[in-house]
Amino acid sequence: MQAVYIDAIEKIRVGTAEVPVPGDDEALIRVRSAGLCGSDLHILKGEFGRLPIIPGHEFSGDVVEAGKSVTTLSPGDRVTVSPAGAGYGVNVPGGFEDYVKVRAQNAYPIDHLTYDEGALIEPFACVVHALDSVGVTLGDKVLVVGAGPIGLLLLQGAKLCGAQSVTVADVVEEKLAKAEALGADETFVAGDDLKEKLLAVHPNGFDLTIDATGNPVAQEQLLGFTATRGRVLLFGFASPGATMRIEPYDIFRRELKIVGTFGQGDKFGRALALAKAGHVNLADIISHHFPLGAFPTAIETTRGPEISLKILIHPEGDS
Repeated sequence: MQAVYIDAIEKIRVGTAEVPVPGDDEALIRVRSAGLCGSDLHILKGEFGRLPIIPGHEFSGDVVEAGKSVTTLSPGDRVTVSPAGAGYGVNVPGGFEDYVKVRAQNAYPIDHLTYDEGALIEPFACVVHALDSVGVTLGDKVLVVGAGPIGLLLLQGAKLCGAQSVTVADVVEEKLAKAEALGADETFVAGDDLKEKLLAVHPNGFDLTIDATGNPVAQEQLLGFTATRGRVLLFGFASPGATMRIEPYDIFRRELKIVGTFGQGDKFGRALALAKAGHVNLADIISHHFPLGAFPTAIETTRGPEISLKILIHPEGDS
């Protein structure tokens, strides 16, 4: 079978591997759809996880074989997989391969969802965990900086939690158009005058400001957009060692709360239930599909000048 390998920092290849043999409490999954995440780029840079690795922690597919102790899954079941507690694609082989073995307890039936939607449950679970952690109150005015896939999920999640309004800022106008289509109440092109533009409309700031960029400069600016007694959520993945400047007196005087979140916590099941109930639009955050063999091109696309949102990889070339 084919598999993607990150052998060392910035070293990618598409090679071959033996089809894994599942243990007694495991299942063998034929991968149908796998999402390329910003975390994968940090793995490629040697900033996260372990190398060498077969990456891919957002994936769905079909159960091919179930171990003899497994009673919850059967061959033919369509499932999505939670990496929680297992580290698929980060510490152990993940979904950028034709077949992957997983713990049966980590596989969840997707029912009527598409494989692509199933692959996106993991990032949405991270969003659910983040919004739970920071707290969204009915009537909050929310600002999301960054209109990539995560920013678009945070926008929808904040709406589900009862935000009065969600404003989205990004440097790319095409991404802001997508945010508007997914329910953003306002959008702003981010630039040197962003603070001036935002505070002209919201002079008292926002109850909750969220960074979905991982850019320390953007993260640093969030405090200036946040209302007194407001909350700041740092969701974006900044590189280890990056720093941001803050004024402790400002946090003290205005009673600001700064929250960081990592991963999905225990929210995978809730995220899946929300998706099955139709409360989140996962399909419209997808911009590209690539076969497994074109994985290097997918990396170039997400890093390059072409505008992209969520990129999906299909080991069998299926969409």
